[in-house]
Amino acid sequence: MVPPQNEESIPFAPFNPLAKSSTGAARPERDCRQASVLDLIYVVDYLAALALLISTLPILTLSLIWVAVVDGGNPFFTQIRVGLHGKPYRIFKIRSMRRDHHNPTRFCAHGDDRILLGGHLLRRTRIDELPQLFNVLMGDMALVGPRPEQPEFVDEFVKEIPRYGERLKVKPGITGLAQVTQGYVDSLEGTRIKVRLDLKFIHRRSFSFWFRIVLSTIRVTLFRHGAR
Repeated sequence: MVPPQNEESIPFAPFNPLAKSSTGAARPERDCRQASVLDLIYVVDYLAALALLISTLPILTLSLIWVAVVDGGNPFFTQIRVGLHGKPYRIFKIRSMRRDHHNPTRFCAHGDDRILLGGHLLRRTRIDELPQLFNVLMGDMALVGPRPEQPEFVDEFVKEIPRYGERLKVKPGITGLAQVTQGYVDSLEGTRIKVRLDLKFIHRRSFSFWFRIVLSTIRVTLFRHGAR
């Protein structure tokens, strides 16, 4: 059950990791060792995403049926996000808000009246994120990495937060160090902290670090921390 895709033209200037610095020298995205580790992690991501999708398919199917019955219409929520090297792509989620209450450039807050019946459960258990496994299989995302943002937010954060563009050197993830450490953020200051955590992951990425974040994600999901 793969959600449909639609092509959109997004007026967003992609981040170029090979752009010349102020000294005129090209800056490499990563050295050969880091590239090899990252490529292997992406292979593990793909295999793990496939296994997770197969094992959670009954939950995914029941959740989609529930949303369709409760609120009608398409149970999938799709939105443009900014991915690797600033390339826009369409992210997939289970819709947890009412059809007439989606504001594409507004953070979700505690007690948000847009959440549909059962939507809080979908969000707290992260079931609404399961369709992003399709994004991993399609190559747009990884299991672990910085969470992707909307183009409007990226445009703002690049201006306001130093080194924000470095997050775009790797694929965005379904989970990440910032998510398991900090939880959901809805402010500029919270985003500054998130960026520092994302950069820590990018510079320290390894199989052991990847595995620790996956284990932390399981713990956070079980105790329903950080979702809204």
